[in-house]
Formats: sequence, structure tokens, C-alpha cells
Amino acid sequence: MVAPGAGALVFNGEIYNYVELRRELASHGATSRSSGDTEVLLNGWLQWGFDLLPRLNGMWAFALYDERRRGLLLCRDRFGEKPLFWAPWRGGVAFASEIKQLAGFPGVDLRLDAERAAALIQVLEAAHVLDVELAGLLGAAARGLRAAVSSASEAVYRARIEALDARLV
Repeated sequence: MVAPGAGALVFNGEIYNYVELRRELASHGATSRSSGDTEVLLNGWLQWGFDLLPRLNGMWAFALYDERRRGLLLCRDRFGEKPLFWAPWRGGVAFASEIKQLAGFPGVDLRLDAERAAALIQVLEAAHVLDVELAGLLGAAARGLRAAVSSASEAVYRARIEALDARLV
């Protein structure tokens, strides 16, 4: 789903409380063109940003490009029911719901040994967010790729964030 001038969303899953969220968004002036949860997810992000995530009930994996922030957000539900794999790619990020789909990206070699593959291809853990800030224009080779992972217990994951940033920058 695309919101021109605001962002684009690729979504796999189901938001169980999307009707309640749609009502809340409407009270803030948001309008809906569809009756599904995908539009609610995109509009919720545009309204609340990261504060949307704790409001969500359901199972999901999604990628959301936010034009205002010029960043890509990869997110999974708290129990990790929907898979989401990602790998650094051409100064940005390649992502897919199955690891074999990453083979379609030039330079992502799935025939690597296990140790090297673990360093290059990551699974986004349940209840985590990968927030990627891209410098430069979308479609251009991005410089200054930075990743941050947030969760309910952010302090526990600070070391993971630093290790991830060190690998991607």
C-alpha cells in the first residue's frame, strides 16, 4: 500500500484490533478508503510513529518506508509468528519472508558457510523493530546505513544494537 508523499507498506499478517484503531484514527481526522487492516497499519504509523507498535494486537511482519523520516522500518509481532529475514545489500537492506528469497538479490550468497551466513543474514527477532535511516535518495546507493532495534526491554538489547551498527556502517 502506498500513501503518496508519506510512505509505502509491505505487510504480511493480520492486525486483530484494526477496527478499534481505525475508530481512534478517525477521531484524529484520518480517513479510510478500504475496510482492511493494511491501511490502518499505514495510517497508524503516519499518526503515531513508533507509538503505534505497542497498540497493535495480531501477528505480522512488515516493511514500511517513511518518506518523512527517509527511513525503512522492518517489524515483527511480539511472538514472531510471521518470519522476516534481512541482509545488508548495496548500502541498504534486502528483506524477505523466506530466506531463499534473498538469493534473488545480487551479492547475497546463500552458499556461504554457516558462520559467514550468520554474520550477513539475520532474522528479525519477535517483538523487535529494525529502523533503518538511509542517507541519500531512495533507489540510490545509501551511505551511512544505521540500524536500531527497540523492544520493551531496550537496555537488554543495547549491545546487540551496537554490534549491528558496527557491522552495517
